[in-house]
Amino acid sequence: YWDPTPKTVLRMDDREFAEEARRLLERAIANRLQEERKIVLSLSGGVDSTTVGAMTARALGANETLKCVSSVLPPNAPASATDEREYIQALLAAESNIRTDYRYPLERTPLERIDERVRELGQPTYFFSFLEDELFSSAARQGGRAFWSGFGGDSFLSFSGTYAAARLLLDGAWGTLRRRFAEAKRAGANLSFRRVLAQAIYSRSASLRRWRGVELLPRDIVDDAPVRADERETLWEKLQTAAPTPLRTDYFQEMLIDEFSSGRAAAKMARVQERMGLFGLSFTAPTLDDMVVEFVLALPPDQFIAQGARRSLLRRATKGVLPERIRLRADKTPYLPDVAARKQETGAAARDYFLATEADDETWKLVDRRRALEAAEIAAGAPGADFGERMRRAEYAFNAANILALSKYARESSKLNQSIIDSRM
Repeated sequence: YWDPTPKTVLRMDDREFAEEARRLLERAIANRLQEERKIVLSLSGGVDSTTVGAMTARALGANETLKCVSSVLPPNAPASATDEREYIQALLAAESNIRTDYRYPLERTPLERIDERVRELGQPTYFFSFLEDELFSSAARQGGRAFWSGFGGDSFLSFSGTYAAARLLLDGAWGTLRRRFAEAKRAGANLSFRRVLAQAIYSRSASLRRWRGVELLPRDIVDDAPVRADERETLWEKLQTAAPTPLRTDYFQEMLIDEFSSGRAAAKMARVQERMGLFGLSFTAPTLDDMVVEFVLALPPDQFIAQGARRSLLRRATKGVLPERIRLRADKTPYLPDVAARKQETGAAARDYFLATEADDETWKLVDRRRALEAAEIAAGAPGADFGERMRRAEYAFNAANILALSKYARESSKLNQSIIDSRM
């Protein structure tokens, strides 16, 4: 499952692809419900989790409640801040047997108990651990044994279609690409031919820049460089006159298969599962069912931009399943709605954590103390730093704090082990 192989491209029309995607996801959910019905779903207002929520609620039936937990803003959040409640409530209104527990972390940053978290698992923590602890705790209190989510959906079933149009261009699928652009124009979608050409011709991605052993353009050209007029006109002429061309999926499959075979997805799931285990929960993501993944890997790339919409396949598959305001939404607030404010507070917390560690402490052998303090100060809101720089420095400061906490834990464990050995001699 974690090492999928390339598939022969499927041949269906748009409607059949959408129906099959819906059928497979419903089947994945039904199979899991046969094994465990004490589930709690992580429900945001996004397309992935609400799709799992709607399909699961219907599979359970009106007399059985689907319990959920949702990450929202705290009561004292600024009036200008927004979360996902509007979309979550839309789903609850459509599916009467769904109930959710709205939660927000009482801790303001993941550094408030970083030493304790590192000791619990014997490994570094991660930024959203304090939010996930709140969600997992709620799931356990609700009697859940399995924690469900739409994890990984945006890498497969609801893939945005990034580079899909550029791929069609490089494959010479002019007729198909022309049809998709016409759909996009009718739908009022922001699918720009000029932007696709720029992606296809100028992208830094090795797979796009170097096609079939031929260097397309020098590597120093930036992503958003304008397309030369002669290139644009030549390609536009081909686009206007070409007949439909058979599609290949090799690049698309390579990109998605890499998501699994690289081990990144498996490592993230293993980390989340280990954390859930502290709450007596197991992890389930119907969106990553092997049937679903195998199907997605055999799709022609245009299915993710069909009918002029990003994440087109899942949007088409959920017509009649999701409320339209969710199915067609084009925005989404972060997993942790006030993440920017909390990252800034993380900078201040990291600064306090660094200052509380003596300058001559041997743990500083692993971290440049001056750079760590500088990053924490900028993240905390030092004058002159823009928003992006503060967020980057917050990540740096958090990682530095993680290294210090892990170093302290290793030193304590070494002393403890030596003490045990001495006591037994």
